[in-house]
Amino acid sequence: MNKDGVDLTGRELEIMAFASEGLSSADIAGMLKISAATVRSHLSNAAKKLGATNTANAVALAIRGGLLPGSPSATTMPLDD
Repeated sequence: MNKDGVDLTGRELEIMAFASEGLSSADIAGMLKISAATVRSHLSNAAKKLGATNTANAVALAIRGGLLPGSPSATTMPLDD
C-alpha cells in the first residue's frame, strides 16, 4: 500500500492493524501462525518506513496518514464524562 510515498507491504499493514488494537507480538504471532520474532520484524520494518521511533508511534502515523482505519482527528471523538 502506498500513501504519501510510504510503501508498506500487505503483511506489515495487517500486523500494524492488529497492533493498533492492542494485541501483543505473541498474540499476533499466534493468530497468523508465524513467530513473534517475525511479527516484531514486520513492525520494525513498518516503523522505519514511516520514520517512527516505536510501534505506538508507527501506528499513530499510519492512522494519521490514512494507511490504517482510525479517526483522522482526535478532536472529533467524544469525551467520556
